[in-house]
Amino acid sequence: MLKHSLKVFVQVCRSGSFTKAAARLYVTPSAIMQQMDALEALLTRTKKGAKPTAAGEYLLEKTEDLIRQAEEVRAGLNIIAQGEETVCVGTSISEKCRLIYDLWTLYSQQKPSCRIEMVNIHTGAGIPDAVDLIESLNGGVPWMRSWDFFEICRVPFGIAMENTHALAKKEMLEPDDLRGHAVASFRDAAYEGSSQLYRTLEEVGAELVLMDAPSPSVFWECAFQHRLLLAPMCWSDILVGLTLRPVRWDYALPYGIFSRTATRDVAAAFLNFIHKTYTGDNPDDIVPVLSY
Repeated sequence: MLKHSLKVFVQVCRSGSFTKAAARLYVTPSAIMQQMDALEALLTRTKKGAKPTAAGEYLLEKTEDLIRQAEEVRAGLNIIAQGEETVCVGTSISEKCRLIYDLWTLYSQQKPSCRIEMVNIHTGAGIPDAVDLIESLNGGVPWMRSWDFFEICRVPFGIAMENTHALAKKEMLEPDDLRGHAVASFRDAAYEGSSQLYRTLEEVGAELVLMDAPSPSVFWECAFQHRLLLAPMCWSDILVGLTLRPVRWDYALPYGIFSRTATRDVAAAFLNFIHKTYTGDNPDDIVPVLSY
């Protein structure tokens, strides 16, 4: 079993704050400090929060991999132990469950025996065979092309910036507000309309900077380098040290549920319920919506 202090270290890095980490772990800040012990040397404290050092980044990456692997094993064991009544849902910092839990709560009223198992995934390292469904934006990245996709809604792109940035004072941005600014995007994105969006940034005089896959360290990097970040509005709940503002344009990403082409029966039944919920065939007329 992983030492608890390593899990605390990961949570501090993800949240950027000892206080926020304590709240997420349901303990006091003093308890967090006690757990951190020697690992605190791997963090840099600033007025904006806590940020991992270079060595801390290395430990964070390796520890997150270990946590992911441990959770994959746990999920597989639970599915085997509970038989065919468990749906396994993959989650990550960007593939966060914003709708599935509410949908499962509604579904379990009809089928109480069905259970849901959440497992952290790292899409770049491959998705465990046990994972049935993933709730995500459809950004066209490689792993998404081999999965089926049910679109629930579309999420507009906004611009994220450090909390003290001059643009953070505006409730709505205009494309021209981005003139002269470096705007980061993620290099593996291949969503419909990306070329036109990048062209728009070029036309208003913004500098496009391509970055690695989403992670707390990437968000921190944007904050500390005073760089703007092109981000879907639903990411308002995961951006570390950044404020997200809408932009007056029409660029948006599909958002919904990914499922394997050969879906297990228990997952297919839940997916069928999700389809009916969003196509008007649900007699209860309760439809969870995305908010940001």
